Amino acid sequence: MPKQPQYEIFAIGFILLWMSFPIAARFLSYTLVKHGKVIEQEGRLLLRQVARRTWHYFETFVGPDDNWLPPDNHQIFPQPVTAHRTSPTNIGLYLLSLMTARDFGYVTTSKFIDLLKLTLATMEKLELYEGHFLNWYDTNSLAALNPKYVSTVDSGNLAGYLVTAREACLEIHKSFVLDSKITQGLEDSVHVIESELSATKSNNPELLSELKTLKNLLKKPVADTFSDWKKFFNVAHKSFENFKENLRNSNDISCWVDACLIQLTEAQSNIATLAP
Repeated sequence: MPKQPQYEIFAIGFILLWMSFPIAARFLSYTLVKHGKVIEQEGRLLLRQVARRTWHYFETFVGPDDNWLPPDNHQIFPQPVTAHRTSPTNIGLYLLSLMTARDFGYVTTSKFIDLLKLTLATMEKLELYEGHFLNWYDTNSLAALNPKYVSTVDSGNLAGYLVTAREACLEIHKSFVLDSKITQGLEDSVHVIESELSATKSNNPELLSELKTLKNLLKKPVADTFSDWKKFFNVAHKSFENFKENLRNSNDISCWVDACLIQLTEAQSNIATLAP
């Protein structure tokens, strides 16, 4: 019977491939080493300021007038105009920002829960199509906007954000009522205030002195007892009030101070409830 070389070549190739399986398996089982890049302190401060400014948009515009849904955008120039419409992606981004705000210390855990419940309650009122959210809603009336359609992109985005929100909720029981995150969050706000103040080229000595007092106060560690936190919040609240009194009608900065005062009031309320 004549030889058929092509079959021999095929068989040899198959045998060599089979013999290489252990080598391939060993290669695939190696643990990948991730080489992360350490962000310098200056870069970290900048990123946290960006995060604080981003949350400021949501804490400013997400409220009862818009049924606790995020408006699509806010135009500043030439005239301030808010677009009172939202989409599934906008809602999902707000939920993600809310989770981040809690992680970064911009809201307390109780505030996070309250805001999340308000938005989810509104979502239950929205018109659906076969279980899917439509692409645009009026945030004032909650009516679906024409033309009504379902976006696979927006629906997919919202689904991913909701899964993330679920995981955040499942981890709540592991968190402390109060921890150093809140001082870090306040410190981010103070850095934003300092940046805004620098842009105004203010040389008010009393204002600069109060700002220095705030920065020093927030850098000090607070002992993990309710009584120590209570003292800290009282001192911090008074310091922010003193700072605001010296602002001289600077609305761009006073709104940041007000945000800090609101955050401190919420934290004080938590202590009054849990440790009266």
